[in-house]
Amino acid sequence: MDDYKEYMDENYDEYDDTESEGAEYYGSSYGWKRNGSYETEKPKKFSVLQRTVLISAAIVGAAILITIICRVFFFGGSFESNWHFSETVGTQDQAQVYDYNLKFKDDTVTVELGSLETKGQYTMTHIDSDLAKRVKDGDSKIGEPVVIIENTFTVFDGIFSYNVSGNIFAGHTMTLTNVNYEDNKLKFDDRTVEASVPFRNGEFSKDDKIVGTWEFKDEQGSLTYEFDADGNYTIVDKLPNNTQRQSGIYNCKDGVLTLTYKVGKNIDVPKHYEVKGDKLVINEPVQESADKVIEKPYEYTRVK
Repeated sequence: MDDYKEYMDENYDEYDDTESEGAEYYGSSYGWKRNGSYETEKPKKFSVLQRTVLISAAIVGAAILITIICRVFFFGGSFESNWHFSETVGTQDQAQVYDYNLKFKDDTVTVELGSLETKGQYTMTHIDSDLAKRVKDGDSKIGEPVVIIENTFTVFDGIFSYNVSGNIFAGHTMTLTNVNYEDNKLKFDDRTVEASVPFRNGEFSKDDKIVGTWEFKDEQGSLTYEFDADGNYTIVDKLPNNTQRQSGIYNCKDGVLTLTYKVGKNIDVPKHYEVKGDKLVINEPVQESADKVIEKPYEYTRVK
């Protein structure tokens, strides 16, 4: 009856050894028969320890799920996301609204304004003894979380405390407060405004000789112009800690290259130019002094 006892061990929690008397095995299709009836196989009951472990696991799993749901649906989102900032400049009668799109990702902040784009850096950190030297009343703020935004060449550069609030239903908002000028608070929402593009006034006059990609390099970085045959252009200015991109439409007439981009409205920038072999010479504005801007010829080499 050892085989029957082994069978009972596998399928029942408790049984009496005397139950094995008179048991006969009728093959895999029928199993064991005892006292004229077949033994119906049933799963073993969970022990007290097994039940405790399962209940604990269920509780922990439910808590994790509730936390995730609360974070996603009810509490503030992440700073590292896409944000929209709106700024109104000018008087009430002649007010101009500027819409910025900001994207924080992988330590790079991308700022879009109309057909302009600039890339800088950001660092999420805490105020320590060294950073406190750059912060108003810094010693009393040691340990506070801040974000440092640099090289965007906009109002977004600085050291800021930040707060993200809202939920997936009502939307999220973020506030950046400059730690040195606490009245300077920038408020963002989680919308994304489509980048505006300039419109053309009048006919397109092109110069086939400038169509292509041109590059100027020096020790500070590179400046690239790209002109297509349909009258669109892109300028990419790469510096050690910043990249700026401008896109728009162009027009050529009488040795003047007019670049038009859009920031709220069309902005025309005329530049004198000349093509010399594989060189494109463009007179660029250069700040000679605080109150004087001069034109300086830059030679761009065709790269494409």
